[in-house]
Amino acid sequence: REVNYDLSINLSPAPACEGDRLEPNDTQGQASTLRPELYEELAGCGDDDWFRTEIEQGRSLILYLTYDQGTPIVSAEGPNGEITPTSVTFSEPVDGCLSSRGTCKRYQIDPGPAGGQVSYSIGFFEIGTEYDIRVRVGDEVGATCSDYLDCNVGFECLASHDGFSFVQGLCAEECNSDADCGSNRACMPDPRGTSYCMQRCDTGLVCRPQFDCQDNIRTVDAVPASLCLSSDFVID
Repeated sequence: REVNYDLSINLSPAPACEGDRLEPNDTQGQASTLRPELYEELAGCGDDDWFRTEIEQGRSLILYLTYDQGTPIVSAEGPNGEITPTSVTFSEPVDGCLSSRGTCKRYQIDPGPAGGQVSYSIGFFEIGTEYDIRVRVGDEVGATCSDYLDCNVGFECLASHDGFSFVQGLCAEECNSDADCGSNRACMPDPRGTSYCMQRCDTGLVCRPQFDCQDNIRTVDAVPASLCLSSDFVID
């Protein structure tokens, strides 16, 4: 038999949402320019928040988005049109995440080998979601990494090399000679695998945090060099 029912609809005002200090940035034309650093206490107020960052040739944009709860929506456009972000959700905070928030997602946005200006939007299904965003670019040789998405396009994130175990990973690119690595780098061989470029530290360069200047490291060209390697290393 037919079922009869009544339907009642109540309309209520949208939840209150105060704009953050980067407002107004509700369209791509109003995008706020963000440099690589941490931006805290932002708010998703229904409209997408638009940002833009200039990316150097051969590098990619990396965003760490931390928030307590909600459903983020991230899109991006580069010089060649729309870019699909590659995302990873972390169950525990990693370097780049903000530990004071409950959820952390990382997005890699690759504008292509030529680089250029990347515009990107961050929104949430839920109105009033508070979030923080850490802006980075793909790191070069010698940077710490969780996986290859933290490094330059085409680089690898090494867990170990030639007996050195890197607790936080090491960004590196393959090489066949010291000349392949350019200035201030050297090609460090591994008898059990591939050779990779490592950052020199005998020309006044300062090693990145959690890396020390290790002396008398042999290179592919059989020339001893001082290289930036993890300070948390162990020899196999």
